[in-house]
Amino acid sequence: MSLKIRLTSEEFLSDFRKGDKLIPIITATVLLSDKEWKGPRNLYDMLDVKDDTLLRFTPNCPSI
Repeated sequence: MSLKIRLTSEEFLSDFRKGDKLIPIITATVLLSDKEWKGPRNLYDMLDVKDDTLLRFTPNCPSI
Protein backbone atom coordinates (compact mmCIF):
# COMPACT_ATOMS: atom_id res chain seq x y z
CA MET A 1 0.00 0.00 0.00
CA SER A 2 1.47 3.33 -1.01
CA LEU A 3 0.71 6.50 0.93
CA LYS A 4 0.04 9.50 -1.32
CA ILE A 5 0.36 12.95 0.15
CA ARG A 6 -1.19 15.79 -1.80
CA LEU A 7 1.02 18.84 -1.99
CA THR A 8 0.23 22.30 -3.28
CA SER A 9 2.54 23.59 -6.00
CA GLU A 10 4.20 25.89 -3.43
CA GLU A 11 4.76 23.00 -1.02
CA PHE A 12 6.17 20.86 -3.81
CA LEU A 13 8.62 23.56 -4.95
CA SER A 14 9.80 24.50 -1.45
CA ASP A 15 9.57 20.98 0.05
CA PHE A 16 8.07 22.72 3.10
CA ARG A 17 4.50 21.93 4.06
CA LYS A 18 2.07 24.26 5.81
CA GLY A 19 2.23 22.27 9.07
CA ASP A 20 6.04 21.81 9.09
CA LYS A 21 8.01 23.45 11.90
CA LEU A 22 11.65 24.53 12.10
CA ILE A 23 13.98 23.25 14.82
CA PRO A 24 16.08 26.01 16.46
CA ILE A 25 19.85 25.54 16.27
CA ILE A 26 22.49 26.96 18.60
CA THR A 27 26.06 27.02 17.29
CA ALA A 28 28.90 27.05 19.80
CA THR A 29 32.60 27.33 19.04
CA VAL A 30 35.21 26.54 21.66
CA LEU A 31 38.86 27.58 21.31
CA LEU A 32 41.19 25.11 23.01
CA SER A 33 44.42 27.08 22.87
CA ASP A 34 46.48 29.16 25.22
CA LYS A 35 46.99 31.76 22.46
CA GLU A 36 44.73 34.81 22.24
CA TRP A 37 42.16 34.74 19.40
CA LYS A 38 42.92 37.61 17.01
CA GLY A 39 40.24 36.89 14.41
CA PRO A 40 36.68 38.23 14.15
CA ARG A 41 34.58 37.96 17.29
CA ASN A 42 31.13 38.33 15.73
CA LEU A 43 29.36 37.70 12.45
CA TYR A 44 29.34 41.36 11.35
CA ASP A 45 33.15 41.44 11.53
CA MET A 46 33.25 38.49 9.10
CA LEU A 47 30.94 40.08 6.51
CA ASP A 48 31.93 42.47 3.75
CA VAL A 49 28.62 44.32 3.40
CA LYS A 50 28.46 47.56 1.48
CA ASP A 51 24.78 48.22 2.25
CA ASP A 52 24.13 48.54 6.00
CA THR A 53 20.41 48.02 5.34
CA LEU A 54 21.15 44.31 4.83
CA LEU A 55 22.55 44.05 8.35
CA ARG A 56 19.08 44.77 9.77
CA PHE A 57 18.06 41.35 8.45
CA THR A 58 21.14 39.50 9.72
CA PRO A 59 21.58 38.56 13.40
CA ASN A 60 25.03 39.53 14.64
CA CYS A 61 25.77 36.48 16.83
CA PRO A 62 28.39 38.14 19.07
CA SER A 63 30.85 36.08 21.11
CA ILE A 64 30.29 35.76 24.84
